[in-house]
Amino acid sequence: MIIEPEEDIEGLVYIGEEVTEVLAKIPSRNYVIRYRRKKYLKADGTGMLIGKLPSRAIEKGMAHESVLADMLVSKYVDHLPLYRQRQILQREGIDIPSSTFSDWAQACARLLEPLYEAMKQVVTTQAQYLQVDESPIQVINPNHRLLTDRKKGKEVSPIADTSGCI
Repeated sequence: MIIEPEEDIEGLVYIGEEVTEVLAKIPSRNYVIRYRRKKYLKADGTGMLIGKLPSRAIEKGMAHESVLADMLVSKYVDHLPLYRQRQILQREGIDIPSSTFSDWAQACARLLEPLYEAMKQVVTTQAQYLQVDESPIQVINPNHRLLTDRKKGKEVSPIADTSGCI
């Protein structure tokens, strides 16, 4: 963006510029990819030809690989639970059932199983020691409201245990 002075600059000598950088963001955008496959009837009447759909991570599923990757990164890297991801989509007018989100996560886990097995093989046969971060991650249980400690009159946060959570 180039900004000129508001005053008249005719006859002035240009000596340079001052640059200011500002961080901006374009929010993620969801869109629909529509595959239009042409169909042709064979001249001899023996059948029909149709273009083949590209292979997908979840065959016959409505989720593109980009959606699945974003879901997994949001869940496992950014610790954003599936129910909150679903709420974000609902604000955009996209309503996907909770069970579908869960099914997508399970399908992705099955797809990544060969990678897991290969990594496990390398770690267990080549590594001299293994380090892991076992720090717990606290999450708010969506089925509980903010509780009040009646004795002290203070609010208590409904932090839930993450074990067994999707």
